[in-house]
Amino acid sequence: MRRLVIAPFIFACNLLFAQSDDVDIIVQNEYVPVGEITPKHTVNVMIGLPNTSLNKPFASIMKGIADLNIYYQYSLPNSLVFGGGGRYSHFAINEFRVPEPMDGVMNSFGAFVKFGHEKFYTTRFAMDFSVKVGYNWHSIKTDLNTLRRGGNYNFDSGFVEPIIGFILSATEKASFRLTASYTIQGFVFSLQQLGTNMNGGYNMAENQKSSQFFTFGLGYTYYFGQKN
Repeated sequence: MRRLVIAPFIFACNLLFAQSDDVDIIVQNEYVPVGEITPKHTVNVMIGLPNTSLNKPFASIMKGIADLNIYYQYSLPNSLVFGGGGRYSHFAINEFRVPEPMDGVMNSFGAFVKFGHEKFYTTRFAMDFSVKVGYNWHSIKTDLNTLRRGGNYNFDSGFVEPIIGFILSATEKASFRLTASYTIQGFVFSLQQLGTNMNGGYNMAENQKSSQFFTFGLGYTYYFGQKN
């Protein structure tokens, strides 16, 4: 999984250093510099590795496996962007950190809107400063939930996610990006959601903090439609 995530970024870096920023094209037998990329419509695919934080039981017990985002984005001439899409996050239970033997996972499906500022500063390099606001549907599947509840523990919550992205163009139609984001979720994780009645030795203050995670990821962007 990690090799698959890192490979597109290495490829993009090779493209960056293999060519200079002063890219030229021939128009009527004359060389004309290519200007900055100003995309209007984009489709984006992001995949990253989530790392849990803040809520101590959530950070100790839940291991982030993958965070996948697919979304459409529209860019205005002033580099302001907005769009929307869907996400899927997958976490596995660390069997060595739970108070009684169990096995299971947490799956989250969500939808969001995204807005911010994204601009190419050269023909190869751009930056993205944006925020996602959305809603997630969570499902915790454990053998204890199946035994005691007769099925998964399901719930929903909102989330806010600030993002910073570093973008390297590969062609006029495509680019790769490296991102860092921090997801603030609107729910408090507890051991009871896993199907156990034990508290695992965590105090009340540690159990009352919201469940959050930060993600380092890589992405691919496809540009289409008329440019601004």
